[in-house]
Amino acid sequence: MKKTGKAGTLAGKSFDLNRVTSAVNYFKDQLSIEEALEIELLRTMQFASQAINAIVAAVGDVHLLHAEFKDTVLNVSTVGRTLTLAPAHGAAFDTRLVKPRAKLCRQVLVFTHISTQEKSSLLCAFRVYSDGLCTDGENSWNLNDGEQSMANYMTSLVAKSLFECDLYWPEYDNLPEYLTSIPVIEDQASTEGLSRSCIGFECAVPKPMVKS
Repeated sequence: MKKTGKAGTLAGKSFDLNRVTSAVNYFKDQLSIEEALEIELLRTMQFASQAINAIVAAVGDVHLLHAEFKDTVLNVSTVGRTLTLAPAHGAAFDTRLVKPRAKLCRQVLVFTHISTQEKSSLLCAFRVYSDGLCTDGENSWNLNDGEQSMANYMTSLVAKSLFECDLYWPEYDNLPEYLTSIPVIEDQASTEGLSRSCIGFECAVPKPMVKS
């Protein structure tokens, strides 16, 4: 006969109280980690903002590089290009991400867009853990190293994704509709819609493998 844990009673029927208690304790532990993650996430964005301010000061030209930090969202812009670092909502396990630690983490998503575009596309992301470690799956750094901990990542991000990142035209088959068909007004083709940009960054986010 299978042995059960301490039993409780409900409407005359017993149930495994130890099983419930164990599950509740596990959930409490997860909540505690989520609270720690919230603190680390806020610290991450503050350090990222401080690193960007130092880079902006080093560039010394607000036309070439300027930044705005508001409500945990960091926008970094140069001429016609903008990066947005925004925390994703919620904590979850990293087991489906590159080089997982099998732990709960938060994610900071990095979006990018060109002036006149209507949507900002996901370029990359990095994870934040409750022990202060951050990683993009390839490189790792730790917030416990202080305010300079985000400096290398932010420097690389700005260099590669704003100043050194080339823009590409999409293949003709993938051109948006506003470029493949323009309206005719009073027997003249209207080119007003051509002012919207369709060029963009090559996305660094790994594409899922398609099963044959």
